[in-house]
Amino acid sequence: MVKSCNDWHTSSQCLAPDLPSFARSSYDQLLPDYDSYARLLLAFLERLNLHQVHLVGHSLGGGIAITLAALAPERVRGLVLVDSTGVPRVSLLEVIPRRALEMTAQLLLPKLGLKLGKIPQVFTHNLLFNTGNLLQALWLSLQVELKHLLPQIQAPCLLLWSDKDLTTPLEAAQEMAAMIPNSSLTTVEEGFHEWGLWYPEKFTALLLTFVRQVERTATSAQTIAIE
Repeated sequence: MVKSCNDWHTSSQCLAPDLPSFARSSYDQLLPDYDSYARLLLAFLERLNLHQVHLVGHSLGGGIAITLAALAPERVRGLVLVDSTGVPRVSLLEVIPRRALEMTAQLLLPKLGLKLGKIPQVFTHNLLFNTGNLLQALWLSLQVELKHLLPQIQAPCLLLWSDKDLTTPLEAAQEMAAMIPNSSLTTVEEGFHEWGLWYPEKFTALLLTFVRQVERTATSAQTIAIE
């Protein structure tokens, strides 16, 4: 299932596919590693005839985006990692109370529909119907290192992070930024691990600023090459 991000007010096309076996996806096979997710998304790009994209990944999606960007650098024009996995800093025993603390703190934030509707519904659906991949995704997030892939990323990279994130702490972002060439780290004070859901206007503004900067740089480079 693919959603179109029509509310971004941009001339560029934005696609938000459900990860295989999650949410409304009908995929029912167990995916063992980041590489499997990345190759499925590459096949998705091929099917839509998308030769080069700006890739945005949050949490587990960030780890998948890192893998895809290293696996097929020619397909990624720009990379945005939002509170991404890939540099585990928290164990399973640590993440449970941390997530409980984050979810409790988020009850004080606005957007009642998110707190009592969408987030609990999506989590419950995945837990009941996508249990295998949900548990596998948790294991990937907490155990699998992607440090060896970070220096291989060729695209300009923006790391967006909440400085209050307890699930993927800011220290992980700082380590990523030090290892990814042509990268920059922007932190926000708002929210926690899912801050982009609670503050979509700020998230979108930061994202589009980066995309436009990458496009301007690419256009300038093309002009210089032609001249």
